[in-house]
Amino acid sequence: EITFNASLLRELRTVDFVTRLMDEGRMEGTGYRRVLVHMIADEITLPSLGASSKMNTENAFLHMLFEKGRQAAHVWLRDHFDDVGKASSADIRKLFMGEDDALDGARIKRQAKYQEEPVKPKAGKGRTAAE
Repeated sequence: EITFNASLLRELRTVDFVTRLMDEGRMEGTGYRRVLVHMIADEITLPSLGASSKMNTENAFLHMLFEKGRQAAHVWLRDHFDDVGKASSADIRKLFMGEDDALDGARIKRQAKYQEEPVKPKAGKGRTAAE
């Protein structure tokens, strides 16, 4: 697990570094394209689970994780549907590089009040909120 996390963090740091160079105009003509990063997470349930939960294979526990994942995905789609293919919805620096305010308090509050609602894309280019 530590090795996996180290590799993932190294890759994310590279994505962040290249993105900053692109934002500064220093990557023009290199063929690099912007990498969009998204993260779906349950910021309420997962932190409350201990390390031993990674070894828990009980059906009820896995079902609970599945449902929490669906709820988190529902919230993410509701809030970030229009970002897909256009903008990152995750701030790599805040999430993985030790910057303050990694978690968006408003997002946590919305997730805590999660209610089953149909996922509807926000009105945008060529779409209406009713679509």
